[in-house]
Amino acid sequence: MKTVVCFGEALIDFQPVSGPDPAGTTTYQQHAGGAPANVAVAVASLG
Repeated sequence: MKTVVCFGEALIDFQPVSGPDPAGTTTYQQHAGGAPANVAVAVASLG
């Protein structure tokens, strides 16, 4: 099995859950992200 090493930063992606409410605020969910982290997860899922 080959070894894959990913360099970079793991970021937090804030994705809107709902649009603005009457007060003008939006609710967000936090998800792990960042290109290197996404590549690492994708490669790991391949086995």
